[in-house]
Amino acid sequence: MSEKTLKKEGGKPSRIVPSEVYLPFHRQFAGSIDVSSVFDTRIEAEKYAVENPTAYAGQIISFFAEDEMCAALIQKDKSLRLFVTKNM
Repeated sequence: MSEKTLKKEGGKPSRIVPSEVYLPFHRQFAGSIDVSSVFDTRIEAEKYAVENPTAYAGQIISFFAEDEMCAALIQKDKSLRLFVTKNM
């Protein structure tokens, strides 16, 4: 992943130079990194999508439904578009 950063000479930015940034992470627990991405019910997921100002179109969230996980994509109108789930 390339990005541009300011190179400093004498405390002042002098030019923009390309750099590579790699920041690995390791989970510290078995759970979502984002607390607003997994919900206990569909109702809670729908409420989040409509009422929470941090919810955005294109965000993927998941919730429990009938003892299995379901995933949904938040639409521009704040509705949820469900992904098809199949028992395997």
